[in-house]
Amino acid sequence: MLEAQPGTASGRAVFLSYAREDSPAVQRLADTLRAGGVEVWFDQSELRGGDLWDQKIRRQIRECALFVPLISATTQARSEGYFRREWKMAADRLQDMSESRTFIVPVIIDDTPEAAADVPEQFLRAHCARLPAGATPPGFVAQVRRLLDSPHAPPPRGGEGPVVPVRRGRGLGPALAVVALIAVGLAVWHPWQRARPPDIAPPAAGADRPDRPVNANSIAVLPFTDLSPDKDQEYMSDGLAEEMLNLLTKIPGLHVTSRSSAFSFKGKNAMVGEIARQLNVAHLLEGSVRKSGDRLRVTAQLIEARTDKHLWSETYDRDVKDIFAVQDEIAAAVVTQLKLALLGPAPQSRKTDPRAYALFLQARQLGRLRTDEGFLQALKALDEALAIDPNYAAAWDQKVFVHFSMGDREQIPQAEGRRLAREANARALASDPNFSPSHARLAWFALWWDRDP
Repeated sequence: MLEAQPGTASGRAVFLSYAREDSPAVQRLADTLRAGGVEVWFDQSELRGGDLWDQKIRRQIRECALFVPLISATTQARSEGYFRREWKMAADRLQDMSESRTFIVPVIIDDTPEAAADVPEQFLRAHCARLPAGATPPGFVAQVRRLLDSPHAPPPRGGEGPVVPVRRGRGLGPALAVVALIAVGLAVWHPWQRARPPDIAPPAAGADRPDRPVNANSIAVLPFTDLSPDKDQEYMSDGLAEEMLNLLTKIPGLHVTSRSSAFSFKGKNAMVGEIARQLNVAHLLEGSVRKSGDRLRVTAQLIEARTDKHLWSETYDRDVKDIFAVQDEIAAAVVTQLKLALLGPAPQSRKTDPRAYALFLQARQLGRLRTDEGFLQALKALDEALAIDPNYAAAWDQKVFVHFSMGDREQIPQAEGRRLAREANARALASDPNFSPSHARLAWFALWWDRDP
């Protein structure tokens, strides 16, 4: 049955979506919310099915005020289930909502890492609360009630600790440490996705203390300024800064401030020294984007905070035929120069054919669209790249992601997608035995597919 508290007004309900194996934890959460005066709906007969039942669930998701997906080891292990249909319905509804509206409130009820959560992309941009076994503190209930009264209030947290910004991606094998009983400020954004503005965390406690040591190889990537005449390139300027940040975090020996902290200075007229002091970094990367007609000019500069000295600067002029390819090209070029300026020349490594690299970047962009056509075009680009360079490990690794995603979306049979993903991963390791992403994927296969922790 679909549980609802009698005598309450519709349109102010919280919909709990979960796997049936998690019923005890969900019931505990529901009971606590109801005791706090919150109307709760949740499906207690997942196996019933039928058109009428499906229509009823759809109506409840369309009318509820908050949608709470319950994430657990059970939902992670199940690639199919009615709850996944509910999650997709909620994600579809989110597309029509204001970017400032809080509708999705993900809750993790065990020790499942946020970074590995198998949820729709839209859920990754919401704050996530952790309520072990459905244990619900009073503060969570109070904040849910505030959200029902004002959908633009901050999302609820799972505990009383501070909000901690955490970067995370949607690869197959990320493994980021997670602090229990905190909310996670998600900061994943791409220019082709509709993203809600990030909740900016205040500077960390003690940020103004002069005695904190500063890592000489630390850097913050500030949001780039849109200098276009029509001021319509903010998505491009933000996307460039975030892509550079993502690439910089992959460089060993470089300490990179989180996006949430760096972007808290967006639109503020703060001095370089003040920004660096609050973020506790030795260097700042800033820049601007100007688009006029089909021409794009991007300027980037690296600043040493202590002396306010420009260590490096460059201007890039490009034709905007494929704006995403241009973004990747410029971001990669800037990061290469920054790595050289901060860490010195790297040891000689294997060279990649520029044509294969360009195809790889194209495939990565297409894959991030997460559409059937995007995946097909991505495979085509990767096959062309591997025809040029058969030992291009990163291209094989991208095929792992594409094959897995196609199987997970039932674009191809799931078993076929997993088989092809394993084969591509083996080819990546054969091309480069030290390619770390492929070793991480092996661990992911063992944990989630082979059930062999």
